Order: sequence, then structure tokens, then C-alpha cells
Amino acid sequence: MRSERWPLALSMMLWFLFSLVISFLFPLRACGQTTLTLPEAVRRGLDPQVRASVALAESSRSQASLVVRQTAAALLPTAEFRASGGEQTRNLATFGLGGGGLGGGSTGPGLQLRPNFTSFDTRAAVTMTLLDLSARKTLAAARADVERTADDLAQEQEISAGQITRAYYDALRAGEKLSMLESNLALARDLEAAARNRLAAGTVTAVDVTRAQAQVASDESALETARFEAEKASLTLRRWLGLPLEGEVKLVRPGMPFEGAPAPALLAMAEGRRLDLASQLKREKVSSLKVSAAQRKFLPTISGSADYGPNGLTPADARNTRTLSLSLNIPVFDGGRRKAELSQAELALRDEQIRTRDLRQQIRLDIQVAQRGLTSARLKARLTDAEVELAEQQLTQSRARLAAGLGTALDVADAQTRLIRARDSRNLAQHQADLAQLDLVVATGSVRTFVDQQGY
Repeated sequence: MRSERWPLALSMMLWFLFSLVISFLFPLRACGQTTLTLPEAVRRGLDPQVRASVALAESSRSQASLVVRQTAAALLPTAEFRASGGEQTRNLATFGLGGGGLGGGSTGPGLQLRPNFTSFDTRAAVTMTLLDLSARKTLAAARADVERTADDLAQEQEISAGQITRAYYDALRAGEKLSMLESNLALARDLEAAARNRLAAGTVTAVDVTRAQAQVASDESALETARFEAEKASLTLRRWLGLPLEGEVKLVRPGMPFEGAPAPALLAMAEGRRLDLASQLKREKVSSLKVSAAQRKFLPTISGSADYGPNGLTPADARNTRTLSLSLNIPVFDGGRRKAELSQAELALRDEQIRTRDLRQQIRLDIQVAQRGLTSARLKARLTDAEVELAEQQLTQSRARLAAGLGTALDVADAQTRLIRARDSRNLAQHQADLAQLDLVVATGSVRTFVDQQGY
């Protein structure tokens, strides 16, 4: 009895080990496939560690903040502490203190020359610009430039989000086209098998089987090309997102379409959301402040300084001394330098105003073109849906007529060709509708908003 239990126990152990291996293999296989939604793709792609342009925009903002600190330093007080001591040899006559040379002795009543002497000085000093209107405007321009770099960073994120969304749609379309061609190949093989059966029954000729075989070969070739295009689009998307190039990524079609609105409403939306316009307005503001700073360089400036500390020939006989000063600087003539700086700042402001006006016109054009393109693309997508439905009905009816002996195999082949073209047209129309929607979203500056609103 004991010997009979060993095979049973061994088989149970082997079954347990087999189940354990299967339980590990299936989760590992599932882990190889990553489901990637559009919001997740954009979030990954905007990581500064992945997107170099976003990292550079953040660096520009940090540099602008440092410029503000450097500019503000000109208006803040500077304090220092210094101590000095040493031995000197001087001819006091050069200071009007006597007529002798370097020798000792008197040069007048009570005046003793000391050509060799030591000195000691310890002093704390403070200096501050009290009034400089030009520097204050320069500081205001630097602070406005920080706001501009923040808009530039947000704009770069908006541009990157649009590019990632476009790559996502390209990969999604490639995958859907691959599935469509797989369906076409399955249909072609089914029709080939049916043609062989009818040839054996004597209801069709050999040329009908050859025609079906040629269609299968054509669909296999198209499917192989689509596999390459789908893999290429997937690799491109992974490169954008910083994902490993190995593995499988499953994409999910965004569910919420961007609802259109009248052109004035979209234009108002763009005026409030287009970050490139906001950044350009900041540039114009910075240029205007620089013009004001250049104009104020013709005004007087006031500065003050003070110091305090012991001073003497030696530390033992040092006495506390102080200095207070207030200075007024009135610019009179500098060879035309300030006037040239003002003219240069005014030209820069005029250039920024031209760019602002041109950008507003471009935004208006972008919205009109994108809105009309989206309307046309959606209409074409609906028409291709109806075209596919009619082609499927035609193929079903042709096969039924052939089975009833009322039609020919050529009618079935023609209906099959129509269905293949209709499916391809629908796939292309859907992709064009996706891109047209994205163009309108980009034109209104709503890419991040559109991505964040996607629900799954």
C-alpha cells in the first residue's frame, strides 16, 4: 500500500509545481503589457528628466530669477568691515607740512617730522543708493521677465503635450489599422476557402480561386507593412515618453471629444489660454519697462555712505572716527550714450509690438482653419462609417446570391474590394478627425485642459 501511494504523491507534487509555474508565468506575461492612457502619456512626457526642452525652460526661469537678485543688489545697502595696518616712509613736505627732506627734526614751531611711522585703521562702512529711478525700472523689468519665463515654461509644456498627443494618435491609428488589416486577411482566407469548396462542387472556375489567392497574398503584404508601421509608431511614442523600447504598450482611445463653439467664443478662449500670447505680452511689457529705465537715466541719482571705526598710529593711541557723506549725481553729457540706449530700447519695444499684433492675427487664422477642418473631418468620418456599413451589406448579399446560384464569384470579389477600401477610408478619416480636433485644441491653447478632462 505504501508503494502504491508514492506515484500518487509524486503526481500531486508535480501538479502543484506545474500550477505554481503557471501562476508565475501568467502574471509576468501580463506585466509585459502596459496600458497607457493619454493623460498618463502626457504626464510621463512632460517630465524634465525625459523632455529636454522642458528642462531648458526651467533653467531659463531660474536664470531670470538670479538676474532679479543681481539687479536688486544695486538698490540695497552694501556693508563691509576692513582693518589695515602698516609702516610707511613719507616726505611730509609734499603734504605742505614742512620744507625739509627725509631727515628728522623740526620744520616749524612745534612741528616734528616723522618720516617713518606706523598706521592702524579699523572701519565698518555702509554704502547705499538712495534714489535711482532708472535702477528701479530695471528691477521691475527683470521681475516682469521672470513672469515671462514662467509663461515660456508653461508654453513649452503645452507644445510638448500637443506633440505627445499627436504621437499618441499616430500610434493609435497604426494599431487600429493593423487590426483592420488582420480582419481583411481573415475575410480573404474565408473567401478563399469558400472558393475552393465551390470549385470542388463545380460551381465556380479555377480563376475564381486564383483571384481569392491573389487577394490573400495582397492582404498579407499589406499586413506586414502595417506591422512595421505600428512598431515604428510605438517606438516613436516610447521615445517621446522615455519608456523602454521593449515590451508591449496598449493604447486607449480618448473618450471625450473637444466640442466646437462659434469662432468668437473660440477666439476669446484663445486670448485667455494661449500661453505664447501671454508670453509675448510679457515681452512687450519688459521692453516698455526698459524704455522707462532708459528715460530715467537722464535724471539725477542720490547715494549716501557712512563709516565708523578706530584710527591712529598704533592701536594704543587709536581714536574713534566717522565719516558721513551724501552725494548728488546730475548727468550732463556722456557723448550721447544714454540717448542711444533710449533709442535702442524704443526700437526693441516697437519690434515686440509688431510681434504681438502678428501673433494675434495668426491666432485668429489658426482658429478659423482648425474649426473648418474639424467640421469637415468629422463629416467625412460619419460618411465613411456609412460607407463601411453599406460595403458589409453588399458583401453579405453577394455571398448569399452566390450560394443561391444567382450571382457570380466576381461580384463577391468586387464587394470584398469595396469593403477593404471602405475600411481603409474610415481608418484614415478617423485619424484625420483626431488630428483636426488636436489642431483646434492647440489653436485655443487648451491641450493640457483637453488631456486632463479625458475620462476612462
